[in-house]
Amino acid sequence: MANIKDLKKEIRYLCEDIITDALEVAEMVDKKGKQKALKLINEIAVFHNEMVQRANNPENEKDPKQVKNHYAKLRKDFTAGLKKFYDKLYKLVPETPTPAAKGKDDAEPEEEKQPSS
Repeated sequence: MANIKDLKKEIRYLCEDIITDALEVAEMVDKKGKQKALKLINEIAVFHNEMVQRANNPENEKDPKQVKNHYAKLRKDFTAGLKKFYDKLYKLVPETPTPAAKGKDDAEPEEEKQPSS
């Protein structure tokens, strides 16, 4: 198992990463979507603090097996939390038309054929 210092760095890095993504989404959406993105950032910050608190304070430090189980559960909860936040963030992203959804007018013009001489 990685040491606690590395675990806390991982928690910080991944939470910062999703906050950065949320800030980028906040710039792409309307005012209502921006408020939702900023609220999500607050939730992520609270989540980060809870995860670091749990990393610093394992339950029943005297029993190595319980400590190992504590950190395994922490990693599982952390991963599930990140997935939940990315799912919420994904719902805020405005849809962009796919190339197949573009109309014939939006398609790129075909190259003109040169007459052969």
